Amino acid sequence: MAKVIKFNKPTKKPKKKGIIRITKNLLRLSFLFILLAIIFYELYYLVIDTSYFEIKKITVKGNSKISTKEILKIANIYPGMKIFSLDKNAVKSRIQSLVWVKNAKIDYEAFGEVVITIEQRIPSAIVYNGKIFYEVDNSGVIIKNGLKTIDDTLTIITGIPITTPLSPGDTINSDKLTLALDLINKLGDDSLANISEINIKNKKKIYFFSLNGIKIYPGDIKRFKKLYSKVLNKIFSSNEKNKKIEYIDFRHGNEIVYKYSG
Repeated sequence: MAKVIKFNKPTKKPKKKGIIRITKNLLRLSFLFILLAIIFYELYYLVIDTSYFEIKKITVKGNSKISTKEILKIANIYPGMKIFSLDKNAVKSRIQSLVWVKNAKIDYEAFGEVVITIEQRIPSAIVYNGKIFYEVDNSGVIIKNGLKTIDDTLTIITGIPITTPLSPGDTINSDKLTLALDLINKLGDDSLANISEINIKNKKKIYFFSLNGIKIYPGDIKRFKKLYSKVLNKIFSSNEKNKKIEYIDFRHGNEIVYKYSG
C-alpha cells in the first residue's frame, strides 16, 4: 500500500513593496502639508503683517462745497487700512448720503493710493411755495431750504404746491417742477439772464416775470428764444408815463402782443 506524503504550505513573506509604497505616500503628504503651511504663513505675513496692501494715501477730487475732512470722515477710510477690507460700494453709498454729493467714484491707484472723485450737485433753480425757498438741482433734489437770502443768478419757480416741510436731500416729486426745470434748460443762460420767475401753476398757461416785473407769456420756447432778444430794449425802457407794459404775449406765432397799463 502506497504512503501518502503531506507537504506543509510555505508561509507567505510580508509584502515589502506595499509597505514601502505607503511610506513614500505618507512622506509626500507630509512634505505637501509643510509646503502649504509655509505658503499660508508667507501669504498671511504679506497680507496682514506687512504694509504692502495697506492704503498709504487718499486723494479727494471734485469737492468745492464739502471739505475733504468731512468726506473722509463719513467715508470711514484711512491710511494704514488694508485694501482688502475696503468695501467700495459701501464707501460710495456713505459719501453719497451727503447732500452736495450727486455721485462718488472710488478707484485704486498704484502704490496704495485710493482716489475719491466727487460729482457735486449744481443749483439749478429756487422753488418758492409762498412760505419757504428751496434751492434745487436739475433733478429736483433739495440742496438748501429756508433761505434767508437767495442767489440772484437762479430763476425762481412758483406755482408748485408743497404741503409738507422738506429737508435738504429730499426730492420734490412734481411733474410741474420737472417741466419748469426742462424749460430752464431749454431757455439757456442768455434768456434766463432777464427772467426772474417762472410760474407753472397752470401747465397750459405758463408765464414768466422779467427782472423789472413784466409778465411774459412765452408760448413755444424755440420761437420765444428767437423773438425775446428783439423786445429786450422795449421791456427795459417801458417806464414812460402811460406806457408801462403790463404783459407781453408770444403765443401768437411771429406776432408779439403788448398789453399796456394805465
